[in-house]
Amino acid sequence: MIARMENPEDNYLNNQPMSKVFVGIWMIVLMVVAIYIRVHGVSSYHYSEDEALHIGIAQANSLDNMMKFSMYEAHPPLGHILRYFWMTLSDNIGFVRSLSLLFGMATIPLYYLIGKRLEGELAGMCCAALAAFGYGMVIQ
Repeated sequence: MIARMENPEDNYLNNQPMSKVFVGIWMIVLMVVAIYIRVHGVSSYHYSEDEALHIGIAQANSLDNMMKFSMYEAHPPLGHILRYFWMTLSDNIGFVRSLSLLFGMATIPLYYLIGKRLEGELAGMCCAALAAFGYGMVIQ
């Protein structure tokens, strides 16, 4: 005979708090592996069509021209403005792509916090793992 849980709050996974040390180590390992996946061999790949378009817009000779070019693009201009100023520091392919890397890596702890807030610590850790290893998040 199979025992059923009468009360959903008796669920072991939702009620047991996880050690902050364990969660911290999990997030650090997750971030290190996610950075490696995203950075390994990045300079050997050519720009995608979207990257080339966005970089072309950001390479305008002035901020005013860049804003005019971005009017014909489907994406809001904030990304172009950030990339415009980012590219004033360096135009190295790895450096240009690192702006997307920074924002992509910032989504991992954000997904953890959202998952934790909605369903608990385990859900937050699963959400962070999905953000770290999800195809759409890595390929971007």
